[in-house]
Amino acid sequence: MHGIQILLKKINNYSYLFKENMNIIEIGSSRDDGSTFYLSKLCLKYKMNLYTIDPDEKSNRNALDVFAKFDCPANLHAILEKGEVYLKNNAPKGIVLAYLDGFDIVTKHPHKQSTIDAYNKQGIDLLKDGNRISAEIHLETTKYIVENSVPQNIICFDDTWCENGNWMGKGATAVPYLLENDYSLITPPSRKWYFRKKYNHGVALMKAY
Repeated sequence: MHGIQILLKKINNYSYLFKENMNIIEIGSSRDDGSTFYLSKLCLKYKMNLYTIDPDEKSNRNALDVFAKFDCPANLHAILEKGEVYLKNNAPKGIVLAYLDGFDIVTKHPHKQSTIDAYNKQGIDLLKDGNRISAEIHLETTKYIVENSVPQNIICFDDTWCENGNWMGKGATAVPYLLENDYSLITPPSRKWYFRKKYNHGVALMKAY
């Protein structure tokens, strides 16, 4: 189950958090009926703003195509930039929800060769350094989000699970950081990457004050 699906199962329980003009951050834009689509719908419903951030031009175009389904209202923003770079310099205040699915990782599950090749063009060996770099970048991004969030907020990670008491994946270092800074889990952690032929990889946390 992807992180966005985990989040959507819980989101109605926390709708009281959403106020007009608050901001949602998405790191890693999606296409079609993915996370960008569902977060856009959420923003339109509560009159909030979405900032979906991705350094890949194709992903950025995909986000704009998703926005077009909603007549591309002014409160939906597709940013062509690395998430950590944009948030360092331009992070909006009043973040109430963040969905982090940025820098890719490689697991035992066969990874798309096209993604590995794309990172190689940037001088990054995804097979060798991907998991470490991803965790570092997600931690950096998380800190910028925390600094600019409202007192009660939710942060959700895709591709993150707990194995033998250790956090793994994109949120490997960011989740422990949040747990040490007054956040608590609002979804049970996935225990393994691969379980009963279904993918269980996502977790959401909340700071209640």
